[in-house]
Amino acid sequence: LDKEATSAITKVSFLNARSLVNKFDNIKADFSLLQSDIMILAETWILENDEHNEDYQLPNFQSHLNNCGRGKGIAVYHKEDFQHIHDQNENDISITVMKSLDVDIIAIYR
Repeated sequence: LDKEATSAITKVSFLNARSLVNKFDNIKADFSLLQSDIMILAETWILENDEHNEDYQLPNFQSHLNNCGRGKGIAVYHKEDFQHIHDQNENDISITVMKSLDVDIIAIYR
């Protein structure tokens, strides 16, 4: 595919981070992940009322953190084309819904 054709493709990445807290520097340096239009990171381990959410920002991305605690949680990093629609956390299942003009993304972590 040529460069123009690939720029029209929405690039989605999913990664089980198994603790965003201690892997965030690796994520910030991962060239492949940073090419995403939307990146979903599961098992963030960020506490529900964590006051340090600003520590988990990526340049050129907007972020949405669905914090649920140790062994749980979803972080979504996205370009401005996406908007956050809904979070649901129940019975050890986390769900985050994001939407753009072209695609709906439903991130589920159990």
